[in-house]
Amino acid sequence: MEAFAQALARGLPPGRAARESGYADTDHSHAKIRAKRPDMIARIAEIQREHAVALRDLTPLIERLTALADLAAQMDSPAALREARAALVEAGKLKALAPIPPRALLTGEEPELTDREWARRYGPRS
Repeated sequence: MEAFAQALARGLPPGRAARESGYADTDHSHAKIRAKRPDMIARIAEIQREHAVALRDLTPLIERLTALADLAAQMDSPAALREARAALVEAGKLKALAPIPPRALLTGEEPELTDREWARRYGPRS
């Protein structure tokens, strides 16, 4: 069950999460039912909070890389533009590591939607 919760927390759809975590059933309805269990929803939210807290320390680094890219882009030099691009690529890689933060962490309020519903509605589109 933990591998399934981890896969769902990474944003995989229930059927794919079930396959990747070793469930043999190919019926996606079982995976959807498992994903909607209250204990599973709570565990997914917990995993996402843990990841958000762990990766929160990356935010200053991402901001610094972005600022360096902005400075380099202002210089009239091919070398500076290469460095700006490299800084932006690194910032993008770090951002991709960060999970979608649960809404409760962003607003401090109790969400009306579950974290998964909120992420589905307001998170990045893949």
